[in-house]
Amino acid sequence: MAQAEITEHRNKILVTAEEQEKYYKDHPERFEESNVKVIYIPFSAPSEKPGISLKKTLTEAEAKDKIDDLRKQILAGADFGKLAHENSEDKASADKDGDFGVIKQDSSYPAPIKTAVLALKAGDVSEPLRQPNGFYLFKVVSKTTTPYDQVKSQVYETLKEQRQNEWIQELQRKYTVKIEDPDYFKPKAPLQLQPVR
Repeated sequence: MAQAEITEHRNKILVTAEEQEKYYKDHPERFEESNVKVIYIPFSAPSEKPGISLKKTLTEAEAKDKIDDLRKQILAGADFGKLAHENSEDKASADKDGDFGVIKQDSSYPAPIKTAVLALKAGDVSEPLRQPNGFYLFKVVSKTTTPYDQVKSQVYETLKEQRQNEWIQELQRKYTVKIEDPDYFKPKAPLQLQPVR
């Protein structure tokens, strides 16, 4: 019944076009997107098992030194795309001179990557970003804001969700649950089957 009430309330929430446009204008950072290039240098933990490796993998320290050196070269004027093509282990982007595509707030990339990339301006190069599998170096080629027409349904859902959450929080403040018999919620021992005679 509670779920039915929540669903009914959500269906009744009204969000006007003016409210959607105002939210879009008031929160431009939520709709920014950065077109980026990337260099990826993987590392692996030192293996305790002796074995044959077809390709030498770098330790974390070696990978960090390599990505730091690449960043220095780029800041000194080296071509990011050329270095990505020659050094990046992300073959899909390396074959396109580092072209990685677009990163935006709702991208599925890890939060530290989105935060770092979206904070950069066009032309900026990130610090090396460590992830569990290696280091990434990003260059922002261009920054744009997604046009309102492409995100208005997203804005509508965001506002609707905010209003639903505010309503639920208000209910939680208004009504407090009092448990009169806490033993009721304790796990019960399973019923024992009696042998048939």
